[in-house]
Amino acid sequence: MRAIAVRRGAFVAVLGLVACGETGPPMPEASLADILAARGAGDAALQQDRLEDARVEYQRLVQMVPAEAAGYAGLGLTALKAADYETAEENLLEALERSPEDPELALALAALRTEMGAFDEARELLDGTLAADSAHARSLWARAGLEARAGGVASDDRAAFLARLAAAAPGNLAALVELADAYLARDELDAALGTLESLRQIAPDFRDRPRAAFETAEDAIRQADGSTARSQFAGFRAAFEVTSPYQASLEELRPPGGPLAGVATLDFSFLTS
Repeated sequence: MRAIAVRRGAFVAVLGLVACGETGPPMPEASLADILAARGAGDAALQQDRLEDARVEYQRLVQMVPAEAAGYAGLGLTALKAADYETAEENLLEALERSPEDPELALALAALRTEMGAFDEARELLDGTLAADSAHARSLWARAGLEARAGGVASDDRAAFLARLAAAAPGNLAALVELADAYLARDELDAALGTLESLRQIAPDFRDRPRAAFETAEDAIRQADGSTARSQFAGFRAAFEVTSPYQASLEELRPPGGPLAGVATLDFSFLTS
């Protein structure tokens, strides 16, 4: 466990600034309350797309605990949402240097590489997280999205990674919806019908509008009418994606507050043994 100095109930960060072989003055004391306040304010601002407020709070966090990954990760995610890719890369790499085994940071960096069109680099990062955990749902979701960007919605790899995701997270509605979409895009109608039946079994009762489109899509598949099935499924999806059950399942793959996982799951190492 890292040594922690405690005074009047406060955690004190006693960290030296080291640059170019020179040691600067020690960091001022930062109480646990101050640290968590900056972290919480930054997370809330990021979720609400108040990017400048998020940047200010995460910068405060970096100043208080420069040896921790969370502040840099927050700055990286904030810059990524602002499409400032150079700043995003700089800060995400700083975070990854401080917490190299954190899969959420690898996911964040992979998202950046995907946005930059560096698909091979993004694949390498995601393959690393999947090598550590082949059923890591967020990595499978991200890899499927990457393959859709790189090869189109009907690509072999998109369908393959979504099938793995559905197996790894069998109750996830968003995964099943995406997998059904992939099968329909590939005109694999039997597989699409099976996926829709799985979705029907685990989903709560559909509202009237999505239910009608869903049932029409199923009927079209049974009649081998792929065009109508795709059209009706698109209508079902548009109505179903805004429901609470779907959104709850999506949060398991892509937490709210932005397109990336990371900030909400990073821990301060000095608070743990």
